[in-house]
Amino acid sequence: MKSYFLNYLSGGRWFSIAAVVFSIIGGTFSILATDFPADPASLGAIPDYPAAQTCRNEALYVDKDVTFTVSGMPSFGAADEIQIKNLTFSPAHTYAGDLVATLIAPDGVTKRVIFGRLGATSAGSAGDSSDLAGPYYFDNSYSASFWDTALAVAGNQPIPTGVYRFATGVSFYEYQYDLAQGFSNVTNTNGTWTLRFDDTCNGDTGGVAAVTLSIVHRPKAADAPNDRNGDGKTDFTIVRSDGAVSLAGSMGVADESDRANSPKMRERAAFSPQVVQLGWWTSYNGTSAFDRTSWGLNTDQFVSEDFDGDGKDDIAVWRPGPAGVEGTGFHILQSADNTYKYENFGQTGDFANVVGDWDGDGKADAAVYRDGTAQSPQSYFFFRGSKNNPNGNVVYIPWGRQGDIGYTGDFDGDGKVDPAVQRNVGGNNAVHYVFKSSNGSTYSLQWGFATDYVAPGDYDGDGRTDLAVVRDGTSNGAPQKLWFIAYADSAGANYSNQIAWGKPGDYICQGDYDGDGTTDRAVWRPTDGTFYAMTSYSNNIQYKWGKSGDVPAANWNVH
Repeated sequence: MKSYFLNYLSGGRWFSIAAVVFSIIGGTFSILATDFPADPASLGAIPDYPAAQTCRNEALYVDKDVTFTVSGMPSFGAADEIQIKNLTFSPAHTYAGDLVATLIAPDGVTKRVIFGRLGATSAGSAGDSSDLAGPYYFDNSYSASFWDTALAVAGNQPIPTGVYRFATGVSFYEYQYDLAQGFSNVTNTNGTWTLRFDDTCNGDTGGVAAVTLSIVHRPKAADAPNDRNGDGKTDFTIVRSDGAVSLAGSMGVADESDRANSPKMRERAAFSPQVVQLGWWTSYNGTSAFDRTSWGLNTDQFVSEDFDGDGKDDIAVWRPGPAGVEGTGFHILQSADNTYKYENFGQTGDFANVVGDWDGDGKADAAVYRDGTAQSPQSYFFFRGSKNNPNGNVVYIPWGRQGDIGYTGDFDGDGKVDPAVQRNVGGNNAVHYVFKSSNGSTYSLQWGFATDYVAPGDYDGDGRTDLAVVRDGTSNGAPQKLWFIAYADSAGANYSNQIAWGKPGDYICQGDYDGDGTTDRAVWRPTDGTFYAMTSYSNNIQYKWGKSGDVPAANWNVH
């Protein structure tokens, strides 16, 4: 077996070790980000609420409309992002709890609140007494709360400069939401956008000195996880052992009860001596169509990726066995022409849940992760690329060490998956180590516990894999699955809040269930055979499909 490690890094060109220069030749994810400063003539003082009037009567608001002239942008997509930058008040606006800031699209109808009624806990509440000075930045990928920060400031003191999430008062408590989703139906992004400021009670002063509207356009992701029909949405697929043997523990990563049996998915073939045919049951998302396909054995590891490049994920299993022996490796049912493809690859003890597009040609490649041993602790990722590789050469990447949990994702957005590992560094703390294919650089991040499940995905739709970990815990006094995401943005990782989704015993099955180009938190519950997907803060999906003993196909990419 030959090493093409350096060739992998250089995108197909050879460089000497002395000249450590790496060429990014693979496909890239094009992002168009444009800043639109406020029209200067629209800046200025914010009118005070009329004196001697009962506060918070919307009919009496005197709007201060700050405008932005947007041009040259494509239609707004669900994967796009809106940011407010450099919002500066001069003079500072007194009593932050009185001010409401609303962004309005060029159609004049579609609008969302940027912040409003900070600190108001009831209809009659005066809200927070801090001042607004800035500059402030609002970006949905950040977790800092404008509301909480304001409440922590002494009265009549300015809220600190910072980057905050979008949040508004709903029933007079802070509610975090994705601003971009509120504008996903705006067909014409170009035109005049308006940031409207309304003072809701009298006795205030202040004005807007500067602000910039930033629109980040991201092309929709080409492929959703476990998208069997290529419509851009994750389909509801469960894998069933069509016999007496349960799949739990032999397929995918189940849940806490199986973590001890199959951490890093070790030796799944040893789970049961009885060999049973697998049935793949799919209900196609958004349609009434469904089908069943027999493929694989209960001793196999199942995966679902697009091996033939037709935009549809194929049914596939990896079968353990001795290296080089016929039958060991990947058995793939290609959706493009409904033909069988076999790749002799790997050996017993390998983990096949690292398949993906390793060479950037739009096709998933055969790949395995091989854990180190006590005698030889170095761990390896192996893959056989399909791009410009007529001889079927295998690349191996030394990454990780014995006991690490291997996984992959496109963390640098270059169109190729990158190898990564989760390592227990003691005290149940975990450090994640990522090797970037774009330039050979590496980074590490202490994130979560060593017992957390890793559920990689593009949770913000920017074309880069984000690091999500999931654990069982408690939220509002009830047992829940807790999700923590480190967003992989260009400036470094930005951390999400704890979000509860799912219950202990659920299978994690993240995917793009609404087709918006972003990964959704999702679980499948064996007790009621139902998929639960958090597609937004106001629009979630529940879909009953499967029964106890099944495993969701999307669980293959949980580690």
